[in-house]
Amino acid sequence: MSNEKDTERVSAAYRDLATETTPERLDRRILERAARESRSRYGAVRAWIRPLAWTATIFLSLAFLLELTWFADVPPVPEPMVPAAPAPDLAPVDERTRRDADVMRAKEEDAARLAAPRQADVATLLEGAAPAAAMRQARVPRPPATATRATRGFCAISPW
Repeated sequence: MSNEKDTERVSAAYRDLATETTPERLDRRILERAARESRSRYGAVRAWIRPLAWTATIFLSLAFLLELTWFADVPPVPEPMVPAAPAPDLAPVDERTRRDADVMRAKEEDAARLAAPRQADVATLLEGAAPAAAMRQARVPRPPATATRATRGFCAISPW
């Protein structure tokens, strides 16, 4: 019997709560506050900073890569060396030092020979010549794949 009365009271309480609504004023305040909190505190400009930074990073990396691949192996034009006054003969130079000097001289001449066409093309590019034709003429064949680091040439960063 008490079980039946309790069930009726619970059912009546559920029926009363089913028709209950919140005041319109409270709904409006909650929606306004949710809209205010969902906005970025830093504004619209701050929302663009991260994508802009990614884009700038990508473009700068691409520019750096192109700079390295196109101009890394172009050494500056060596200025002609003016012979200085003869140095006093301090000590005799051994054969190994002479050979090393000859190898270095040969490498410098080889580097200047390889750089001359590219430097001429860079000069024509700066003067306004057609870039594609100038760069096609500037292509220098790569050395054989068996070349070691010591025989690659003047630039340790160069991919060749």
